[in-house]
Amino acid sequence: MKLEDIEQIGVVGAGTMGHGIAISYALWGYPVILCDLTEEILKRSRERMRSSLDRFVEEEVIPRKQAEETLARIRTTTRLEELASSVDFVCEAIVERAQDKRELFNRLDQLCPPHTILASNTSHLVLSDFVSEVKRQDKVVVTHYANPAQICPAVEVVKGPGTSEETFELTYALLERVKKVPIKVLKEIPGYLNNRIQFALFREALYLWAEGVASAEDIDRGVMGHFGFRNASIGPLLTLDLAGLPQWGPLAYEMFSQAYKFIDDSKEPPEKWKERIMNHQGFYDYSEEQWEEIIKRRDKQFLRRLKQLYWNQGERAGEERG
Repeated sequence: MKLEDIEQIGVVGAGTMGHGIAISYALWGYPVILCDLTEEILKRSRERMRSSLDRFVEEEVIPRKQAEETLARIRTTTRLEELASSVDFVCEAIVERAQDKRELFNRLDQLCPPHTILASNTSHLVLSDFVSEVKRQDKVVVTHYANPAQICPAVEVVKGPGTSEETFELTYALLERVKKVPIKVLKEIPGYLNNRIQFALFREALYLWAEGVASAEDIDRGVMGHFGFRNASIGPLLTLDLAGLPQWGPLAYEMFSQAYKFIDDSKEPPEKWKERIMNHQGFYDYSEEQWEEIIKRRDKQFLRRLKQLYWNQGERAGEERG
């Protein structure tokens, strides 16, 4: 199969990630069929997609007409058979449970045409955990999106044990066509690339907060104004090169030895941390309306960055396929 042979995209799971993945393809001209268990879930998903595209319009990323055309390219269904009958590439975005994914992939393997590529948006499971019974081993791959999927450019592309080079490269090319930044992950490892780096940051941030070194607000402000600001343009390894490894080397040895590692040391998490987890508490005390406002503000800032750093000036979504 060639890139031009991919005409219909399927997305299974219409929740936090699925609705954004659907937008990502529809924005650039692909018809998408989005599937979930109930009409109620799909109704909420349609509302979220419309709200998200409204922000694209408000930030002048796309015109209103383009937003309406994007929505029109996405149809929904509760019947997996309907989705599977016509898709060339399908992305799974359901809950992170290996058994659920195994059952879904087995059904997709039975229902989809033989050429269809089956992709998973799993964030930390590896394909070996749930696709061992799939017959088309050469056509399964991971495409791990960042949240919000309709905005964040990076998508990790990960091989499973049987993934063919053709599937790997075709998936990479498809993501490039919809203006994503595909990242090749060459071997299976739980959490892949970005989550492993991200959770190293989470671990230290949680430890510093629990130990009273700084407030949640100041930890967040520190990251955003320091290396978070820098990392939007240069990554950590280039940062090391620019700073000079002779300078960073000795400091790195000292800091690595001090990194918080309660799992390795068989320690319990700090009580302050455990209490928050047990009580399902976050770090900020906002009302539901305030959270909605924060998400809206976040997405607008992300869209400005997307337009400035990743999408060519004057380029319009949907131009790739007409």
